Amino acid sequence: MCRLMAISSKGEKDVSRILETLLTYYGNGNEDGTGFAWLKDGKIKFYKTTQDALNFFLTHKISIKTNAIIGHVRKATSKICYENTHPFVNESKDIAFCHNGIISYYQKVEEELKKKGHKFSGNGVDSEVILHIFEEKGEDFVKYMQNNGIRGTANCLFLFRNGEIWGYSNGSLYLTKMKGMLVLSSEEINENSEEIKTGTLIKIKDGKVLEKKEIGTINKYSYSYYYNSDSIKTGTSQNANIRAGEYVYLCPFCYCETEKHTKKMRYCAFCKKYINKKNCIREIKSRLIPLSYYY
Repeated sequence: MCRLMAISSKGEKDVSRILETLLTYYGNGNEDGTGFAWLKDGKIKFYKTTQDALNFFLTHKISIKTNAIIGHVRKATSKICYENTHPFVNESKDIAFCHNGIISYYQKVEEELKKKGHKFSGNGVDSEVILHIFEEKGEDFVKYMQNNGIRGTANCLFLFRNGEIWGYSNGSLYLTKMKGMLVLSSEEINENSEEIKTGTLIKIKDGKVLEKKEIGTINKYSYSYYYNSDSIKTGTSQNANIRAGEYVYLCPFCYCETEKHTKKMRYCAFCKKYINKKNCIREIKSRLIPLSYYY
């Protein structure tokens, strides 16, 4: 699946290094787009590209000082193009949005939103529908999706012009306290990372937690797979979405994503090896250790 992250701090901080580190790490196997949105002088600024994170940061030197930022790397389930790359920003430019997951049965709701005047910048992408539902329903967006038969997974981040960041966990969201800041991320960063309970909406601002509340969960699929042929050809990823609610692990041998076949063992199609869960998770943690040196 895609990966996302957010940083909230008290006062403006240079977040360039941690942004680059997280998105580059998450970009492995999620190479169909990179983007981030941040707060500057009370306005939402954003940048996005169809480049993968590694090549983007190798060819671009960024310098961002802010107290609130969200970032995203994409694993495409629809056309790879600029318009479908996250984050999405609403028409009034007061909300930026990132989504990790995939939803289905949203087309009827999308048509209703268009009739109400909502403008969609994407090209057949599911994620943007959630943003416009949120504009209409606020905290009740999950309940609205439930009531209208929308199914899938949706870990979400919302950035507001007042500096607040809202994160919604649908099974893969962590909160990590670092020096003077809070980080929301798709995976744990260190041993102090706290998993946000599925169905929870968390609000953060100025490096502090404002509120946590349970708002329900989105109806899940019975079973869903999709494959990206370009990624398969380059050997970077074999499976982007496993049974809803399950995790995708990294192969410790070639760092591709690997399908969860059983509770104890996984098989990497590229390495032709079985992967022990304990070794796999330890490898993931070891690759995250350098973050602890930055702050």
